Amino acid sequence: MSYVTGDLDIHDVVLSQTKEKDSDTQKLVFVNTLFSCLATVRQWQ
Repeated sequence: MSYVTGDLDIHDVVLSQTKEKDSDTQKLVFVNTLFSCLATVRQWQ
């Protein structure tokens, strides 16, 4: 699997533990300096 996003200027990447629908999952969270926000990726369906 790969993601194409263009330039984002990211740093401080972490895996966050979340609990969703009776299961523990990990979510990738990173600091997006270009847009001054915390961001994550999601799978498009």
